[in-house]
Amino acid sequence: MKHQNGFRQSIAVTALLALGAGSAFADGPFSTIAEMFPGSTFVTTKTLFPSKYVYEGNPSGPYVCWVRGSSPTVRLKLNYTGPAAMWTVTGAGTLITPTGPYPISVTPTGLGTPAGPANVYLNVVIGGLPNAVTRGDLYIYLNLGTGGPLHLEQDILVDAQAYLVEATPVKTMANRVWVEVLNDTCSWAMLKAGTTNVLDALTSGLFWGSVGFYDPSNPRYIDRASEEFHLKRFLDERPLATPDCQDVAAYLEIAFNAQGGTTTLTSSGYINAQNAWVPFRTNPVCGIGWNALELPTYSVHDFNFHAQNNYSGVWDSCAAQWETPLGYPYASPIRGWALIDYWQSYHGGTFRGLVNNWQGLNGPQFLPFPPDRLTWKVESVTSVN
Repeated sequence: MKHQNGFRQSIAVTALLALGAGSAFADGPFSTIAEMFPGSTFVTTKTLFPSKYVYEGNPSGPYVCWVRGSSPTVRLKLNYTGPAAMWTVTGAGTLITPTGPYPISVTPTGLGTPAGPANVYLNVVIGGLPNAVTRGDLYIYLNLGTGGPLHLEQDILVDAQAYLVEATPVKTMANRVWVEVLNDTCSWAMLKAGTTNVLDALTSGLFWGSVGFYDPSNPRYIDRASEEFHLKRFLDERPLATPDCQDVAAYLEIAFNAQGGTTTLTSSGYINAQNAWVPFRTNPVCGIGWNALELPTYSVHDFNFHAQNNYSGVWDSCAAQWETPLGYPYASPIRGWALIDYWQSYHGGTFRGLVNNWQGLNGPQFLPFPPDRLTWKVESVTSVN
């Protein structure tokens, strides 16, 4: 079928999608050897780690990860068995996301005049991708034809699961990004743009994402000795995971890495003159997994320290606070608070923030927070398994 305009092309795409996705579609002199995505970050999954995702041979289509608003190239390696002929290529495409379809432009180049049998390459530049974080099913329809008396024609359909991220993923986590993490982050930050906006969405998304329930006793997924995060275990145990504050902070860092950002992963606490942690009692907080909009879910805890993320302020997906440092309603995980407000502030005759008091030699002391005696221990996570 020859397509004369965009309307007929869109009908053709719809018809092809109804018949099912595939690499090469319809009989003809071309067969697809490989689909390559040179601009994509290496992607893997919890079942394939540590191998990168293999693009070819997966019936569900490959996973690709591109920066939002970019114009990436898809490169097709084709085997051609037809006669020498000048081929022209037209195309259309769409990205179907949870928030709706986006028509995309398709600019094919490089096919030329092949003479079979031969392997040839077809480059397809994609334009019009959303300039915001999202994910969806990418479909590219190509119509190849010779025209003239020879009049050969063939349709090719390329499909992929596409993730559009804020910036190139920081590949400190085993030098590639996991599909499961991309599903989280591109869902939580759907349609967001800008580094701080994305981190804000990730912090809220992790807290409200039904990943599990806060267990302050000990970290279950992060190994401080090896600086290793057991990502597969964390993913497998959801939605009944039992993370502590260190686990939650580590996964927020991994999630932000997948969107191209980094935080400073820290453990904070009060130390005495002997440089030892001094236990402190919190104000009522709501741990991850519980409904922060309901006051009965808030309770006090006794900590030696508490882990969180720092990025021009404090980001804490583990523990929501009921009020702001000034006493206004909040009922959310902490997003971008100044350290002194987050840790402890005094307003309206009440200590607000995380800390209500710390315990000295003479028992509980209700004192304003002295900034020079708060220690931030910088942590890191260098690998996952």
